[in-house]
Amino acid sequence: MAKFSAGRNVLLTLQRWAALLSGGLSFEDNFESYEWSGEIAAGVEKRISHPLGKIPTRFLITYADGTDQIIRGQETQANEDFFYVKNVDSTRTFSGKILILA
Repeated sequence: MAKFSAGRNVLLTLQRWAALLSGGLSFEDNFESYEWSGEIAAGVEKRISHPLGKIPTRFLITYADGTDQIIRGQETQANEDFFYVKNVDSTRTFSGKILILA
C-alpha cells in the first residue's frame, strides 16, 4: 500500500477544520441575519425593518403559532432597511419568529 505524505500546511488545515466541526462553527459565523418576532394578520403584507444594511435574500420561519403560510412580499420593495413578507392564510394570524438572511 502506498503511503500518502501530507505537507505541514495540509495537516494544519485539517486540524482547523476538525476543530470547527467539533463545536467551533456557529450559524452566526456563516450568515448575516436578523430575527424578527411578532404577528401578521391574515391576508396582510408586513414591512419588517432590519439592521442588515443590504437587501435580504431569503427568510426562515423559526417559530410559528397559528399559521405558517408566509411568503416573500413584493420583491421590488425590499431594500437595505426593510423586508416584506405576506401571510397568505385567509383566516389565521401568524404569530412567531422569522429569521431574515442577507
